[in-house]
Amino acid sequence: MKRPTCYKGVSIYYLYSTYFHRAGISILALSLALLTFTLATPSRASDSPPEGITVQMPGFRQAADSGQRLYRRGLAQYSQGHHQRAAQLWRLLAEDGNRDAQFALGELYANGDVRAGIIQNLATAAEWYRRAAEQGHVTAQYNLGVFYASGTGVPYSMHKAARWWRLAALQGHTQAQFNLGLLYAQGKGVESNAAEAVRWWGMAAEQGYAPAEFNLGLMYIMGDGVKASRTQALRLWQLSAKQGFGQAIHALRVLEAQQ
Repeated sequence: MKRPTCYKGVSIYYLYSTYFHRAGISILALSLALLTFTLATPSRASDSPPEGITVQMPGFRQAADSGQRLYRRGLAQYSQGHHQRAAQLWRLLAEDGNRDAQFALGELYANGDVRAGIIQNLATAAEWYRRAAEQGHVTAQYNLGVFYASGTGVPYSMHKAARWWRLAALQGHTQAQFNLGLLYAQGKGVESNAAEAVRWWGMAAEQGYAPAEFNLGLMYIMGDGVKASRTQALRLWQLSAKQGFGQAIHALRVLEAQQ
């Protein structure tokens, strides 16, 4: 199933030239890493959890109950090209309350799938995501936050985006943690709180998420929400730069030029 391309990208950032000047670093502008949204795309069942920005279909345990076995049968049918059979099976399971099938239907409606006999319908996708998210499906929670933050299939609401991202973030979803940190840094959908931004970026950084490592380093440079520390900033930017994150590479060059 191809990745959706119709959604509005949302970027939230702000420049920190004033803060850098206050910190004694001459620089025109360094910005927070952008807030960008990528929806989940179903793939074959996996035994590994999702990693990185592009969230894949989560891995599933071998389940004893018939509902989960039927769900996995749908995955097998889909991977074999029998999209309509899979969609019909998932719909029955979803209406019976299976959260994985609800998420899968959300994906089908978000993208549209001619072979499954499903026309793209973003409002319907949002509804199936909501049902799965209310049952704790972490990727559905993240995707529903994406929908609210971009006004896709639902009315635009950063407050509701923050709510769903928080639930996903508490389950360890890396990009939800990162996005929630940006909302606290900006005061979008939540009260502006630098310490909370540091907290959520710290969680994402612990999982090796390069944009979060960069942003957290920036907060250490400024002493915003955390005690100022060039040593910590340098450490975090080096970790981010090792992953090829451009803003961290640039920030390290700036620091080196000041020495």
